[in-house]
Amino acid sequence: MAKGDRVYVTLDIDAPLSVLDAATGKTIRTYNGTKATEEILCSKGVLILSVAGEGQPLRSDPEKRYATLTEMSKDTTNPLWTQAPRTIMAVDADSGKVLWKKESGLVSLSLAADGRRVLFHDGEKIRCLDQRTGQSLWVSEPLPKKEGMRSSGGATLVLYDDVVLYSGQVNVAKPRERSTSMFALSVKDGKTLWQSPHHPCGHMGTPDDMLVAGGLVWNGAVAQGRDSGIMTGRDLYSGEVKSEFVPDVSTHWFHHRCYRAKATDKYLLFSRTGIEFIDHAAKHWICHHWVRGACHYGIMPCNGLIYAPQHPCACYIEAKLYGFSALAPPSQTAQPRREVPDTERLIRGPAYGALLEFQVSEPKPDDWPTFRHDAERSGAVKTTVQPTDLKRTWCSELGGKLSTLVVADGNLFVASVDAHGVHALDAATGEQIWSFTANGRIDSPPTIWQGHALFGSADGHVYCLNANDGRLVWRYRAAPEDKRMMSFDQR
Repeated sequence: MAKGDRVYVTLDIDAPLSVLDAATGKTIRTYNGTKATEEILCSKGVLILSVAGEGQPLRSDPEKRYATLTEMSKDTTNPLWTQAPRTIMAVDADSGKVLWKKESGLVSLSLAADGRRVLFHDGEKIRCLDQRTGQSLWVSEPLPKKEGMRSSGGATLVLYDDVVLYSGQVNVAKPRERSTSMFALSVKDGKTLWQSPHHPCGHMGTPDDMLVAGGLVWNGAVAQGRDSGIMTGRDLYSGEVKSEFVPDVSTHWFHHRCYRAKATDKYLLFSRTGIEFIDHAAKHWICHHWVRGACHYGIMPCNGLIYAPQHPCACYIEAKLYGFSALAPPSQTAQPRREVPDTERLIRGPAYGALLEFQVSEPKPDDWPTFRHDAERSGAVKTTVQPTDLKRTWCSELGGKLSTLVVADGNLFVASVDAHGVHALDAATGEQIWSFTANGRIDSPPTIWQGHALFGSADGHVYCLNANDGRLVWRYRAAPEDKRMMSFDQR
């Protein structure tokens, strides 16, 4: 969690809370008595923490190693993910002084604060404490919690103005029906104002979506591709439906990503494909298929940008931007220059225009000059393989991640993907003939054509080298603009 120029974080799974300088990453303070902090809020200079205190069980053992997926699955559905005994603490952020403590049952992720109050679900009811003293202000009527939460789950409890919003499981006897309800309570006394059905949302047991935007409480039927996508906006105080609409776009809907939706003043940000920007006032959907967030955390709309962390998601891999990204809307004052003249695109190398030092011959029928052999990517070659006992003839250590190979004119060519390199070896002996370093990652081997090695790079350029000695013939900028982003520790 970040506040001003401070970052509040635990530096291990069962570590105490530390505060770091946001600019340098240096540890400013580690708070005493906060070992195994799980939830962190900061409200008016006070840290509100949920801690697995002395004698209180951890939800997962940081020392445990799993032998099978079945064994791991038991821990991801451990009952402690639903509810566990916890110590709720208020700590002065500057001095580290503990202001008060309270032991209670706690439903995962149900902790909330608004500067005057601290609220949480204790497994049966919502409790409201005075933020300054920890004294009880009120206790709600019994409100259902979701049973059998996974490690990816949690409750949704939202404080907005003088209303408390909460989502909980109603029909636990028929979990497949996903019958959930959301509740609105008065923040003054905890009395229930209204209750209404909740559309199916999220994936893999992620917390329910309840988003307040434009003065209404929103959620949508977006859990699965077959769901309608209907967005329902209810009055904050009465629960009456004030706005409701279905998608006005036609696209391939996938199941929602494994995290809660987010919102800004103008847009609801759901994620059945990449990110759907839903203008709730205009009732208009804008789909952005290429970006989504990390599991559980999702994306973060802030500073007029969308921050999207790196992630290993393979559920919707057809379109996927890698790396840690900060995304901005189109700007009228910062338009990229799309029409770049060839004189600025083409860079001539030292071998440009020079005659090849060897006679160009027709490709040999048993060469493999490009990825999967030919332009049709057939993956086959007309050659004879003699049956024999196979043994290693040579070995050449190039290091790092290597691409597939190509072979032409007695030489072998391979790309060193993360090192931005292309290597040429003698195919018979493995002796290195030359190597070349580009300005970006190279994920495929070069194509060998008439004595030249051609390949593309993540720096936006196509390269042409002399296949005989590795000298640069030319480099052509195919990308419309020279912009880089971080991915795989590369730019």
